Amino acid sequence: QSGQLTSALIEASEELQELIKNQTEMKRALQYPCFVLALAISILAGMLYWVVPSFASMFTQFNAELPKPTQVLLTASENIQSYGLWVLLSFTVIFLSARTLLVRHRGCQQFWDYLLVRLPVIGPLLGHYLCQIWAQQLARLLRSGMSLPLALLEIAQYSNHWVVHDACLGIHSQLSLGHSLAHAVQRTHLGRLLRPSLVQLIEVAEASSQLDSVLLMIGQEEKRQWSHSITQLNKNLEPALILFLGMILVMMISALYLPIFEMGHLF
Repeated sequence: QSGQLTSALIEASEELQELIKNQTEMKRALQYPCFVLALAISILAGMLYWVVPSFASMFTQFNAELPKPTQVLLTASENIQSYGLWVLLSFTVIFLSARTLLVRHRGCQQFWDYLLVRLPVIGPLLGHYLCQIWAQQLARLLRSGMSLPLALLEIAQYSNHWVVHDACLGIHSQLSLGHSLAHAVQRTHLGRLLRPSLVQLIEVAEASSQLDSVLLMIGQEEKRQWSHSITQLNKNLEPALILFLGMILVMMISALYLPIFEMGHLF
């Protein structure tokens, strides 16, 4: 519509490549903790199902009251042997049902998208990512000659995240009532994700007619914050997860050998 098809396609191609790169980095950052957590659960379940019962038969020969940690571990082992398969099947059914609802039900998609941006670790990461995408897309459309209300509707129509979709429609509605872009952004969930200083920059940019340049700068700043958060997450999460896995193993082994140590003190 603005007669700048070639430049718009080039910018869209570069933006798509950047989007794919960011999604890959985010998935890579989240895959490792998920893998370690799954490994910890598998080790815990395996020890409760196969290792602990062999100790239980030995403990019955002691004819003495076992320490409380050992009793808890033996009870957990008995429950895993009795109900472990049913628990696994239940979690599988719940996971598949939730996945089906997320694919087919609009309300579940909205709930999930808004839930993710409120989570402690994932939320800030996703917030920087969504603000970056929103600012860069809006700047690109404005530079191509599209009006602000039409650009917001365009982003809302093709957005794959409900937070951005609802924010664009909310901003468009506020603009139609005569409010400024900065004021409209503050009244949406996107305003909670953007830092107040960046919202103030939008307000200044509107007054100076440099909205597209400032939005592009905001997108670059959010990208920098996102990259820094990804780096810090990878740096701090790995030792924390290794420590968590080690603590689980130490606690289980201690609970298993505690009765043996106590019996040794009696002789």
